[in-house]
Amino acid sequence: MFPLEKFVMVASLKEEDKTWRRVDLPYHDIHSVKDGITFHGRLHCRIYSYQNPYRVITFDPISENFGLFPIPEPPKHKYFNCEIGGLGVLDDCLCMSRGFICDYDYGIEILVMKEYGVNESWTSLFFIKNRCFNPYGEFAVLPINYRRTQWRSCFANRRS
Repeated sequence: MFPLEKFVMVASLKEEDKTWRRVDLPYHDIHSVKDGITFHGRLHCRIYSYQNPYRVITFDPISENFGLFPIPEPPKHKYFNCEIGGLGVLDDCLCMSRGFICDYDYGIEILVMKEYGVNESWTSLFFIKNRCFNPYGEFAVLPINYRRTQWRSCFANRRS
């Protein structure tokens, strides 16, 4: 198997600098880059690798640097698997949904990072444990709309 080069192409829309530049990814074990969001001036993307399917990277367009973003470790369990379902922004805080598979049972947890960049500030808002939610299937819980007092439209069909 031949190693594939991992890079992104970036360009500025400023008048004086309209050229494309190549920026190499410093993480060589990445299998795929999932959807991302822009928050605090950086692009945040879920990444998947065979060694660790549970990571988020950031890209700073000013410095053109990548970084690993701190996320909470999934709980340890003998028959356990965890995957990040999506990233979002709630009340000016980064949020994340993550899905669990444990002994043929499924669950979705919604977390919010109260202080940006501080791993210890991740707080679980709620956890839904139900066999009808398959984190790898057609439906997932993603943060769509949030108000301080209630969740709205938190179920999204991945096909739409």
